[in-house]
Amino acid sequence: MTSSNTGTQNGSRFSRTARLTLAAIGMAGLALCTTVAPSQAADGIGFDQNAALRAVNSFRAENGLRPLTINSRLMQVAETHADLMADSNQTNHTVGGSLSSRVRAGGFKYSAIAENVGSGQRNYAAAMDAWVRSPGHRSNLLRPNLTSIGFAGSREGGRNYWAQVFGAAPRGFLSAL
Repeated sequence: MTSSNTGTQNGSRFSRTARLTLAAIGMAGLALCTTVAPSQAADGIGFDQNAALRAVNSFRAENGLRPLTINSRLMQVAETHADLMADSNQTNHTVGGSLSSRVRAGGFKYSAIAENVGSGQRNYAAAMDAWVRSPGHRSNLLRPNLTSIGFAGSREGGRNYWAQVFGAAPRGFLSAL
């Protein structure tokens, strides 16, 4: 049996081209669904990464700064640090080593880095609110030279631990993934 653009094949009322087009649109729709779905870390804390990025970038925009982009390497550094803080029941910047050593080990080449950590907030929005109200954390959020971010949360013993890791690649060096 042959098909034409207006004919049918195997009893279908759509042409092969139309079926392929519909399949491609459907697959693209599924891909979009997976990119906006909340992140669910192995430790059980899930939050919408797109909403988290919007919160950071909205705050930066209110202060006249360019938006940050998510960097997969910084995301991994943040996730590891949040997990280590939760596992050790400590909220600090050095539980997994210095920030510079953790970022280098994560494979991010940088000209500038910064980090915000916190614990006890029930969700990312509450952690973000606490960072905005803290002068040191606020300063990190508003550093104009930063271009990339990674963030994560972890939970242990009923307590949430949060990390934001910021970076800027050296001029002329593409470190973002």
